Amino acid sequence: MQEPLDEAGIQQAKRVAERLKTEKIDAIYSSDLKRARMTAEEIIKHYPDVPVHFVKELRERDYGTATGKTRDEVRRYREAHNLPKYDYTPEGAESFQDMKDRLMAFLEKTKEKHKDQTVLFVTHGGVKRIMISTLQGLPLEEAVKTSWGNTSVSIINFSDKGHEVMFYNCTKHLD
Repeated sequence: MQEPLDEAGIQQAKRVAERLKTEKIDAIYSSDLKRARMTAEEIIKHYPDVPVHFVKELRERDYGTATGKTRDEVRRYREAHNLPKYDYTPEGAESFQDMKDRLMAFLEKTKEKHKDQTVLFVTHGGVKRIMISTLQGLPLEEAVKTSWGNTSVSIINFSDKGHEVMFYNCTKHLD
């Protein structure tokens, strides 16, 4: 079970909500997991008339038997068994490739549904890392190495000609 945001996380959610309050947003999609939902609920306060969808497609990767273990515990296990980070899939877990496929299918469906609209995704670091890295053409082994910050903002413009990452991982609202 995912823990709720702590006080620092609540303050970060309020700051990103304040940062986004003047943006034109036509639809909001959020992971239905607790921390993303709590962050979305702060943002939604500024967008009472915008449709909001809490969806499982934007969830963080399912770690199967490693769920609930710390990153250090998982890292030590991987290293002890000489398993690369991007290719490690605990029993019952979603692989990075499965996660990538899930996310990109959802992104395509959302792009079609909201053509010429601004859509806000509220999600998790791993989700953002995989989505944006995939859009930039990075292989999975590079995607899992990219950085992200809590409540960071990334903007991607999509058109018939493709997409352009306007900025990635902006956290100036936290300064």
